[in-house]
Amino acid sequence: MKLENAFLDSNLTIKVADFGLMKDYNNDVLKTKIGTEGYMAPEINLHKTYDGPPVDIFACGVMLFMMATGNQPFTKVGDGWHKLMKKNPV
Repeated sequence: MKLENAFLDSNLTIKVADFGLMKDYNNDVLKTKIGTEGYMAPEINLHKTYDGPPVDIFACGVMLFMMATGNQPFTKVGDGWHKLMKKNPV
């Protein structure tokens, strides 16, 4: 999920489009790194296993932050959160 794929219809209902990286979820533990950087939960960036719905909720939180502030979160380089979000252990 990312802000660029959220649209409003004529009734101001949010519609989500572009499921190019969508994955079926059957309560499985996931490990594939999919999605758009900046919207990914820390466990995905750290190449850990993760549960699908919570990382989607994280992405929705990033979207809400961007709609409320007009800025992306986790972009201040000296910030500990930025280091966590950009950490690449590979």
